[in-house]
Amino acid sequence: AQDVAIAGSMVAGRPEPMHRVAGTDLWHRTYPIEPGARYEYRFQVDFGQWVADPLNPDSVPAAWGDAFSEVATPGYRREALHVEPEGGLRGRIEEFEWKSASLGNERTVQVYLPPGYDAGDAPNALLVVQQGDDYLAKGGMANVLDRTVGVSVRPVVAAFVPPIPQWWYEAGGTGTEEYLAAVAKELVPALAERYRISDRPEDRALMGQRSFGLSACYGALLHPGVFGRAAIQSVALGDVARHAMFALIADGERRDVSFYVDWNRYEARDPDRGLDIGAESRRLWKALEDAGYALTGGEALDAYGWGGWRARTDDLLVALFPM
Repeated sequence: AQDVAIAGSMVAGRPEPMHRVAGTDLWHRTYPIEPGARYEYRFQVDFGQWVADPLNPDSVPAAWGDAFSEVATPGYRREALHVEPEGGLRGRIEEFEWKSASLGNERTVQVYLPPGYDAGDAPNALLVVQQGDDYLAKGGMANVLDRTVGVSVRPVVAAFVPPIPQWWYEAGGTGTEEYLAAVAKELVPALAERYRISDRPEDRALMGQRSFGLSACYGALLHPGVFGRAAIQSVALGDVARHAMFALIADGERRDVSFYVDWNRYEARDPDRGLDIGAESRRLWKALEDAGYALTGGEALDAYGWGGWRARTDDLLVALFPM
């Protein structure tokens, strides 16, 4: 019999041992299952290869590595990523190269233009999506925009910004402030030159998840004249930029910014590394609440990963730019 461990959203990063039934090759581990909840998991065999459950046909894209298996209990609200939008109208995606003079790098930004963009003349809201390649490929966000824009969400131009290979410098690391200044002072003006977007901060939002959730919150606090809204999912605070961010939140100068913050009941945590994304998300929520900022979102009965984040993208968009 193999030594097997299971690692799912309940404890991510550190495998939890399974228990052997004496005298057999059967191994097991038991978790409580709540009605209306969803769980992601996969197996680690011999503390080496991670594999999805071969007996479970349901899977979702993984936050890291290959796919996770999932279990959704009765009452869970399943996302409808591939439902046709009303009237069959769809937006389109263009690309342009953002060359940052201050950062000394360039990246391909994919830009979603809402249905009817070419025929209109009114300014659109702007949403800058960090880790944008994953939000498109794993989060199905273009489909969610197609389904909600013009129905529950007003017209929005969404810029999907991919991370650089050394992304941790821009997401809570030593280069976070420089990166956020480049987004506010270079990327947004470049988008405004190319696309019909509003110049009002309340019509502009910055979003991200995990470490880029910190960048979204910090960026709106640093540049409230550019971003009047921010959306954060399952924030990972890190150990560098968070100190300056929390100092801004608590400095008594409440900026004209509103926040959407959500996280999952079953978040990633790793006691060996001091990681607990659920606790970190609750800490950020309380700090913003205590400082008097407008907040929407909260904890969902869901699991860490793209299955949960994408299930609430429509709620996030409605919170940012309601019709």
